[in-house]
Amino acid sequence: MIPAVEVEDGLLSAQMVSQCELEPDADSSVSDIFEDDLVSDHCVSESEDENGVDFSVLDQDWEFETDIAREFYRLSPQERERCLYDLHGVADEIKETPDFVETKIVELEKHLAEAKKSKKLAKAYNEALEQSSEYVQRQSFQLMFLRSNEFDSEEAANQMLLYFECKLELFGNEKLCKDILLDDLNDYDRRCLDESHVTLLNERDPAGRPILLIVPALANRDKATFENTARGLFYYLMVLAEDDSCQRRGCAAIVYNLTHEKLNGQEPIGLLQELARVKRATPVRQGSLHICFDSPIFAVLFSFVSRFMLNSREKTRMRVHRGSRFKVFSELMTFGIPTTKIPISADGSFDRTAHHGYIRARQRMEVSGETQAAKVVAIPRDHDVLFGRGKGVQFHKGNLRLRVVIESHYKEYEQCRPKSKTKVALEVLSYLKSKGSRFLHQKEGVWVDVDDEKMLLQKVMHGFRDLRRTKAKKDESTTAVSDRKQEISEESYEASPRLSGRKRVPNESDNISK
Repeated sequence: MIPAVEVEDGLLSAQMVSQCELEPDADSSVSDIFEDDLVSDHCVSESEDENGVDFSVLDQDWEFETDIAREFYRLSPQERERCLYDLHGVADEIKETPDFVETKIVELEKHLAEAKKSKKLAKAYNEALEQSSEYVQRQSFQLMFLRSNEFDSEEAANQMLLYFECKLELFGNEKLCKDILLDDLNDYDRRCLDESHVTLLNERDPAGRPILLIVPALANRDKATFENTARGLFYYLMVLAEDDSCQRRGCAAIVYNLTHEKLNGQEPIGLLQELARVKRATPVRQGSLHICFDSPIFAVLFSFVSRFMLNSREKTRMRVHRGSRFKVFSELMTFGIPTTKIPISADGSFDRTAHHGYIRARQRMEVSGETQAAKVVAIPRDHDVLFGRGKGVQFHKGNLRLRVVIESHYKEYEQCRPKSKTKVALEVLSYLKSKGSRFLHQKEGVWVDVDDEKMLLQKVMHGFRDLRRTKAKKDESTTAVSDRKQEISEESYEASPRLSGRKRVPNESDNISK
């Protein structure tokens, strides 16, 4: 085992680099970025928080931190940059031209054809092909795995094999070639899902990525097995994988264990093993992973998980935050995580209101037979337009974008006849939809996609009327200010002893008033 990392003021020491038998990076700019990034990760916590809890035991160097640093220094300078961009959510999306996508799908099918020869590795995949080749070879389905693996066709093929193997073990042969619905879960599965320790924050990070919150200490273990938990998680992750922006950008994940509770050593390891297995089988790409804890027991458990369950890519996109709630939240905010949206209070209680609302909405959608495209939306995207009131809606990026587009069409809208105004509104609507915008309204705590053309037109035309009122008020205000300035000017002129005897020179406003 490599000795513990020595850290001074947040920077890795040269001794650590030599112990890893790796040469230091010659690219100073990348190294500087990395060194600055590590400051928050290795910041020494205060000995006690406001509740008198002692965190000094967490200040020691843990094996998994050494492991993370070693994996990072194995990367090339270009890979390090890409890794840091993913951590902070500023990485560019891969450009998906039709030719590029077609080439990658051909490569994927070639790797899958080679894997079919191995009966052990491709048993579940071969069964799925026999049941429904149409389901397995759908381009949208294959594209999820390619995007999840950044278009590495070999890795995508391996994940597809693992996906069908995991699905066969969890749900059986009958559900191998169908999308998993809530009705496919048994009572204990549903209970694990309803009282889930896994949920989505109702706000995305600055990069527009969904944020997955995992709280191992709150996992429901009453008469439920790890398999029940795994089935609920499988369903949840596959729903998340439907999100097009999640496929392209990945998601941020937070493993949150700030409970000050002593955990049973056996159960968390088994639970985390199950989580890691399901997560690796589902096509949800990890953009960043934040491990938050205030217990040395959890640190020991996570050292085991990091060593045996995480691959190199996952380790290099992981950051560790340890200590008090205030310190951990401060560090998370430097990565753009909206900590005010984390539904866990200081005393450890978990608010599942939004989570339950989302599950209920999914249930209604699935029962009504609607497609699972995106009728129920977990988290609005930046370019979505929201119905409703309040500053949160008013200043949402999609609503701001709508106002900009409306303003660019305002003159045309005001000058045309009443019958033609609908045509201008339809042009605005068509433009926004062509850019991927959805119109969402909130119902019972969840966002639902609006497809009523009449409602959408009313939303756009209401925007034109709001802009007209705003401009009218602005003109009135400008006129009032101008008149007041004129009054002040006249009063100053008359009050001046030096100018009072002179004849006042008339100005333009006098001519207008006459």
